[in-house]
Amino acid sequence: MNHYTGIFQLFAVVPVWVVALFVLMIGIGVPFVIADRTTGLFFNVSYSGVLGDLCLIIVVLIGTTVIQDGLPFPTWFSSVWPQLVWAGVCLVVGFVLVTADTPWPIATWPDRYHNFVVVPVLLFLLPLLLLAILYNGNATEMAMGGLLIVLWCGLGVYDFETERINQPEYVAKKFGLQFEKGRIVPVRPPEKK
Repeated sequence: MNHYTGIFQLFAVVPVWVVALFVLMIGIGVPFVIADRTTGLFFNVSYSGVLGDLCLIIVVLIGTTVIQDGLPFPTWFSSVWPQLVWAGVCLVVGFVLVTADTPWPIATWPDRYHNFVVVPVLLFLLPLLLLAILYNGNATEMAMGGLLIVLWCGLGVYDFETERINQPEYVAKKFGLQFEKGRIVPVRPPEKK
């Protein structure tokens, strides 16, 4: 029996491949299906949304392997109450993102899912697992975890600077295409009044 609580206890006993399957499905698989069902085509022109999420998933897996080494962690972040408080904060962030920040056209359903599910899950896991890596990881795990986080941040900055973060608008502006009733159609000029 391990001495962990909360997410640390779960990740200490679950095989790494189960963690990988979970984060890949919520981060990549489900958005693919949602996009297919709502727009008829999966598209993701956001580098941070594809390559960046893969970087974050690898950090989660590195953190999981560190937890499975069984070394103790400070209780200020590994006990149940800090994890519950942090989970509540992450849920509020997801709710705010999906209600206040995400537009409501059908083409943004994958973005809404990402903001409501993927962002809170990764926001919950990453700080806890990064702390696990910093406290008990070896030099390679620490360096790779830090490098992958920096890479994700860089991709995010690039997406904002190139407007790739607003994917439907980017596709319409860059390629002159939009999604309409499950079909890709040319962007129509605004109707004259």
